[in-house]
Amino acid sequence: MSTKVEEGDSQNQSPEDINDVGEEYQALLDEANTEDLSVLERDQILQTGLTLSGDRVIIFMPRLGFHDNRDSNSQLRRMLLLKKAHSIVSQPYIFVYDHMQFSIFTQHPLIYRTYSMLPRQYKKNIKRMIVVHPNFLIRVFFEHGVKHFVSQKFYNKLKFVDSIIELQPLIMPLGGALPSAFIRRGDAKTTPPKPSYDPAHMPPLTVSFNPSVGTTDIIHQCVTYLTAENRLQTKGLFRLAGDQAVLDLAQARLFGRLDQPPTVIIGTASYQDNANCTSSPPKSAEETKSSAAFSTLVVNDVHTVTSIMTQSFRHLAESLIVPDVSTRALLSLTRKFEKDHNIDEWHSSVTPLLSSMPECHYSTLQHLLRFLAHVTMESSVNEMTVENVSRVFAPTLFPEAPLDTANPMLAFADVQLQKIILTQLITKYMQEEESMVANVKLSSKMMNRFTRPSSSDDFANEDEDV
Repeated sequence: MSTKVEEGDSQNQSPEDINDVGEEYQALLDEANTEDLSVLERDQILQTGLTLSGDRVIIFMPRLGFHDNRDSNSQLRRMLLLKKAHSIVSQPYIFVYDHMQFSIFTQHPLIYRTYSMLPRQYKKNIKRMIVVHPNFLIRVFFEHGVKHFVSQKFYNKLKFVDSIIELQPLIMPLGGALPSAFIRRGDAKTTPPKPSYDPAHMPPLTVSFNPSVGTTDIIHQCVTYLTAENRLQTKGLFRLAGDQAVLDLAQARLFGRLDQPPTVIIGTASYQDNANCTSSPPKSAEETKSSAAFSTLVVNDVHTVTSIMTQSFRHLAESLIVPDVSTRALLSLTRKFEKDHNIDEWHSSVTPLLSSMPECHYSTLQHLLRFLAHVTMESSVNEMTVENVSRVFAPTLFPEAPLDTANPMLAFADVQLQKIILTQLITKYMQEEESMVANVKLSSKMMNRFTRPSSSDDFANEDEDV
């Protein structure tokens, strides 16, 4: 007859608990530390992080390690789990298991053996065990199988959730976003409502524009994320492609939809802000299922964020620079500028044309130009000069002109003029930003002179300046 393991208070843990491991466990851990588990790590079958409240989380998704229908690497997956978890379970933690299909009759001995092998801190410090995507058999298995060899205290920590939508409010880790394959599997089990707008494009700016931030929410998130923590100094910015799997998930959530709360969050800091701003009480499982179209996709990769940003402009239902402002007039003015190089006259003619656009378009354009000016100001590091930035963004901002099959060179010439237009607009904003920075530095220097005690050296320096 099996003996149930009783768990004590995790705060009373002694150093002996951490080091008190059995021979089988230690042998498997030693082997894991020498085994090449890089393939499984790339498959992201195991994720660790922190919840918004600071709890440690282990998310184990063995299904992601399958490349065929045979369970040929279960031992390697166990090794990876022990290797990653060993340094975490010495403190209170939450364990999340993404259920796979298996026979409860063949797996019962294996689960019991694995459970019995684990050191005491695994069982003692677990705050909650969450099983995702459970079917009827796995529920029966835990009710009538596992329950017989674990304590009631441990069993009370068990929770079943049917979807990632239900899981995320409980454990969303700050240390990293959930793997795209895990999110994609959750999407496959969800039937979202039909898009409200054209599913091939982003919603029109007339409905997605947020006056409080001066652009759309997703563009504002991208700009906020990229301008923080020196991310604008990333080499390859706007030139290296992002994770296509994540981009596909983002597209499914953004194209034709305006989900609230948003289902695409750029950066874990934004996720935390979004969670903190939610003043309503937590929803029940049934309310969550009925109200959410998709699980939340959190994007933390710089290059994936830049790809989302450029796609957001490229796939607008109507181009940012709308045809109503007379694209022909813009191109005509730019051709004239190429000849006389009168930049002041060009700006004085172009500015009224652009400002005649709808407010949502003009404000978003200003928001973008101001951001791109900051990008180019870091060109010594990120190599994104004004010309390079214009080469990336010009094709995404102007309406597509029908190709003149009789003279395709005219269409090519128009594209070159569009780059010149964007180059001059960014240059103007960059000069304004640099002038503003210089004025701030000058004002700060003058304030320091007036506020600090004067000395003879100050007068000598002033004489030298004169």
